Amino acid sequence: GAPRRREASAPAVRLAVRNTGSYISRSECKHVFDRFYRCDPTRTETEGTGLGLSIAKSIVQAHRGRISVRSDEALGTEFEVLFFGHKAQKA
Repeated sequence: GAPRRREASAPAVRLAVRNTGSYISRSECKHVFDRFYRCDPTRTETEGTGLGLSIAKSIVQAHRGRISVRSDEALGTEFEVLFFGHKAQKA
């Protein structure tokens, strides 16, 4: 296939969502974008199937973006989505 172009050095759009109420461990952060992954399987009151972040990652990647998560006990959890500007290609 055609070689992939490198991302621009600065994102054209940055979206960040922070939750100061919960913490995701470093080992769990590595898996939150995996299909059907749920951070705490012992919490039975948690709704959902574990697909939301996997779907979000697929959508972001389809638009040549990046999605990531950082979590700290004192600061909470932040999800960041970056979209990079690309030149339009001729059809």
